[in-house]
Amino acid sequence: MSSREIAELTGKRHDNVLRDIKILIEQGAIDRLSFEEISYKDSYGREQAAYELDFDATMTLVTGYNAVLRARVIRRWRELETGRIAEPISSSFPLPSEIAARELKASHEMLKTSHEIALFFGLKGNQALLCADKAVRKQSGVSPRELLEIDLKTPNNEALLIATEIGRQFEPALSANAVNRILIELGLMKRKETCKDKYVYRLTDRGKEFGEYVDVGKSHSDGTPVQQIKWRESVVPVIAGIDNQRTRR
Repeated sequence: MSSREIAELTGKRHDNVLRDIKILIEQGAIDRLSFEEISYKDSYGREQAAYELDFDATMTLVTGYNAVLRARVIRRWRELETGRIAEPISSSFPLPSEIAARELKASHEMLKTSHEIALFFGLKGNQALLCADKAVRKQSGVSPRELLEIDLKTPNNEALLIATEIGRQFEPALSANAVNRILIELGLMKRKETCKDKYVYRLTDRGKEFGEYVDVGKSHSDGTPVQQIKWRESVVPVIAGIDNQRTRR
């Protein structure tokens, strides 16, 4: 049975079925004599990879799928062996399209919940959406963003820069401290003292037009994520205006 037919019967994407087969081959669960690498032409006439599996390899693969999907594959195998159409599967069994719809709905609910949690921890915009999508992938193995082929970017497609990277765009270069002082002077950021000789920077309402908080992948002692401010490229000419005024003085 071909991997393409298995994908069609189970309602799974063919690339996901190929991935499952490759994992089982690497683990030694599917013997190398139990399958054959083949190719086919897609709708654009391009050569694409596929597999043909014998009975044992097919059963090993679908063991990891739910009972309904296994039943569909076994029924089709019986048809291939006997040349006869097997008895229809009970109408109470959902079709692959119905299963896919249910899985998509479940992913959507997980995405909503994960997004709310991301917002709770202070993430915003596309960063919150990307973190939520990553959480759904970990839980379900499906990325709603990739499934819908959505490319999330920062507003206006601008790169996000830290103060040091902004300073390098000037001649002579500005230090990160100098950039931060200008940002404070512009009213885009304020400095808040957390404890003796330690400070944390916070965006002002105006500053949120140019910057956003980004999770650096670490956590504080209380479990909250460590974040830093990154600035959109559009803040550079604003800083340049202040810097030029200082130079003229």
